[in-house]
Amino acid sequence: PNIGVAAVGTRIAALFYSSGPNNHYLCVSADNGATWGGSTAIGATSGNASLRAAGGIAFAFWNFAAVNVCGCDASGAISLRAMPESKIWIAVGSTGAAWVMLSSTGTAAYSANGTTGWTTSASYATEAAKLPAVPTQVYAVGSRLVAVATTGTALATIYSDDGGATWQQGASYGV
Repeated sequence: PNIGVAAVGTRIAALFYSSGPNNHYLCVSADNGATWGGSTAIGATSGNASLRAAGGIAFAFWNFAAVNVCGCDASGAISLRAMPESKIWIAVGSTGAAWVMLSSTGTAAYSANGTTGWTTSASYATEAAKLPAVPTQVYAVGSRLVAVATTGTALATIYSDDGGATWQQGASYGV
């Protein structure tokens, strides 16, 4: 069964699950899904994986502590993104000039190209800990990256104006 589809430029990336020891595969279509390129095993062996797109790159996440995240760019090239530490990465956002990934444990990593040079933000964990929940979404609003945490009827944000390197408290509602 398919577990994720994302548009990447003029291509469609699909993440799917199959039986076997290395059972998650990423494949790409350049003709709106009429045909698909060969599938690439991404290394995930757990049943929980997802596909997210940001800034012209599709990112395949899987739910075990991973130091690598699989990516597919607009050319259709599929490769691993080496993350700075082993975490369960759950969200990605991009301004087009910067990318940021969020983990399920309150860590953020940022990169200038979405492919290499991922660095852990020193201030993100401190600011995220002040929120009512761990942020699970990140959005680009112009050149600003906004991480959003929700719980019940509360919503709170932190934001970065420097590509994810430093973060500060944003607006909240119902907190």
